[in-house]
Amino acid sequence: MPLEDLAEQKTRFLKRFGAARDMKAARALALRDAVGSAITKNALYAPKAKANDRFYVDAAWKQLLETYAAKYVEPVSSEKYEKDLVALTAEMNRAFGDHFRQTRHPKFGYEPGFRISHAQKSLSLVLKHYWCLGLIAMPPQCPVSREVLLAAGAGEPNAKWTDVNAIEAHRLKVKWLFEAAQRENLELAEWELKTTNALAR
Repeated sequence: MPLEDLAEQKTRFLKRFGAARDMKAARALALRDAVGSAITKNALYAPKAKANDRFYVDAAWKQLLETYAAKYVEPVSSEKYEKDLVALTAEMNRAFGDHFRQTRHPKFGYEPGFRISHAQKSLSLVLKHYWCLGLIAMPPQCPVSREVLLAAGAGEPNAKWTDVNAIEAHRLKVKWLFEAAQRENLELAEWELKTTNALAR
């Protein structure tokens, strides 16, 4: 994507979150969006988890995301990103598993605990924000969502992402997105940025 077009797309994405007073505020917005989007329509917490439990976990989760994002100042491969997803999933379950669902979701049937779906959504969104803010290099992958899967032509049965809890299942979802990006001669992060901006109109 030409640099001018890419800069415009980044600006459009950031404007959707309001004007941050400074970089610290912009990072706080990014982290809030990342964690909030990862658990919206993607139940994580046990019914018994209290508000202060969630606050404690969310704060630690954001700190972990900051730590992981610092590795992406220079370009990182998809393979390294996927290893980070697995590591983040394991770290969250090890540290905070008692606060997460212990059994399969009664309505949606997905597995208990912090899943790959939570890891990919939160880490990829932080990376997207930080990339658009000029803090890191272009991420190797992008946030996986129902909207972008449908835009990529995955079709309704393949558009579900919340039940993903294995890196192999994640790869199947991302394959649809990579193919859509290749059709437009764009990097995956560029394609997702352009696509979600268009969908947000």
